[in-house]
Amino acid sequence: MKRKTVFCELNFIKTLTDNKEYLTFDSLCKESDVMMDVTQDEFKKVALEDKTLYGLWKKRNDGLCEIKFESPFTQEKALNSLCPVVLSSNTNKSAEIKKEGGFLAFNHGNLFKLPSLEEDSGFAISKGDEDSWKNRLGKPECGNSLIIIDNYILSDTRDMEKNLYEILKILLPETLDVTFNLTIITARLKNGLPLEGRYNKVKQKIQSMKPKLKINFNLFENVSNVFHDRAILSNYFMITCGAGFDLFNQWGKAKHPTMVSITYPFLQKQIKWAVDHYCNQLYCAKKLAKNAVSNNVISQYYGTNKDNRLFQ
Repeated sequence: MKRKTVFCELNFIKTLTDNKEYLTFDSLCKESDVMMDVTQDEFKKVALEDKTLYGLWKKRNDGLCEIKFESPFTQEKALNSLCPVVLSSNTNKSAEIKKEGGFLAFNHGNLFKLPSLEEDSGFAISKGDEDSWKNRLGKPECGNSLIIIDNYILSDTRDMEKNLYEILKILLPETLDVTFNLTIITARLKNGLPLEGRYNKVKQKIQSMKPKLKINFNLFENVSNVFHDRAILSNYFMITCGAGFDLFNQWGKAKHPTMVSITYPFLQKQIKWAVDHYCNQLYCAKKLAKNAVSNNVISQYYGTNKDNRLFQ
């Protein structure tokens, strides 16, 4: 079973203040790998005196979560974890963790935001609606990696300002201590021209929009038409759009009626269909990247490498 990884300070649990916080914490830890900053003996000793700690210990015995000990949060461990979530009693520390690594970090002051990530959200658009991704997406919790899968998102340069560039402006952070990974998977251009020109155009745009962000950007051709669904995947969320992410024309009007869904698969108490779809998309993306070729004859990807930490 695939689980999110929750890095949790013992003191965070001991200082939960009310029933609402208990329930939020309890919900987060279901179907999780919980990494504690104390030894197993230390945890067992205090668990007998605290109902939340005892409840967590019981979930471990019932198989609802996996607890590992003497494994406090480190950036390296989080970068190698699935959907990392950090719980700290220190407000400044949690803010710094999010700023440095792009990780989802909570303290008692912002724990109230977590339940909103445990529910599906989305919206419907009618053809001709005047709207925007900025208006609709808000500021979702992204992370430090992104994969955009859409066969037509680079087809028409006239529409890229209202679509791809606006989406990237929303989803890319201003800066991170770690390198942000961005991968775009799209179809070959209809005119037969290589995708290299589009790659360079997008790269230059990102550099002008986010000059302080260290970014590893690569572009893959959807060879053999492996992908049909349109999706955006991050460490935490999955956004899907039936009509594609080139939805708006250059004047900001929707070209098609469609529906957009936003889910946080591993935060939502393991909703099976969302987890399965997220993992299926990642599996196909990883396989495509592994097999992609770039030489003097064939160019199936552009960028300095084929890496994206989501492929891990």
